Amino acid sequence: MNLRGILIEYFITGGFALIWVYLILKHTGIYSEIKEIDNKVILGIFAISSVYMIGLIVDHIGKYFTEAIRYLLVNVFFYERLKEVENKSFSVAQVYFLNSELGKQYEMRSSRDRIARGSIINILFLTIVLLYFLPQESNYFSYTSIVGSVLFFLFIMIWVRFQYLSGIFLRQCKELFEKN
Repeated sequence: MNLRGILIEYFITGGFALIWVYLILKHTGIYSEIKEIDNKVILGIFAISSVYMIGLIVDHIGKYFTEAIRYLLVNVFFYERLKEVENKSFSVAQVYFLNSELGKQYEMRSSRDRIARGSIINILFLTIVLLYFLPQESNYFSYTSIVGSVLFFLFIMIWVRFQYLSGIFLRQCKELFEKN
C-alpha cells in the first residue's frame, strides 16, 4: 500500500468525521476554547493531525464493524455471493508479483472499500450525535432517524457490493497467477 493512498483515505474519513466531532465539540463548549487559540500555525497543525488521527480511528472501528457484518452475511444469512468470492489464500503481494498494474488496481479497490467502511461508521456516529442533541419532540428528530437509518443501510449495501467486486477481482488475479 502506498503512503499517499493511506493518507488520503484517512483524511477523507477524518474529514467526514469532523461533522459529528464538531457537533460534539460545539455542544460541550470545547470548540469555543479552541477558537481562542491565537497561533494559527499551531491550530492548523493540530487540525490536520486531528483529522488524520480521527480518520485512522474511524477506519479501525469500521474494520471491526464490517468484519462482523461480513460474518453475519456469510454465516447467518448465508449470503453466498459474498462467500463465493471470499479468498484469504491470495495476497496483495502475489497480485503485485503477477503484474504491478494489477497490484495498483487492487490497491485502488482496497482504498475504495476502506472509504466505504469509514462512511458506514461516520453516518452511524453522525446520526447518533444528531439524535442526542436534537429535541425528541422536533420533526427533525424523526427525519434524522429515518434519513440516518436509510443512509446507514445504503452505505452497508455499497460496502458489500464493493467487497463482492474486489473479491471477484482478486479471484481472477489468483486464476491468472495459477496459470503462469
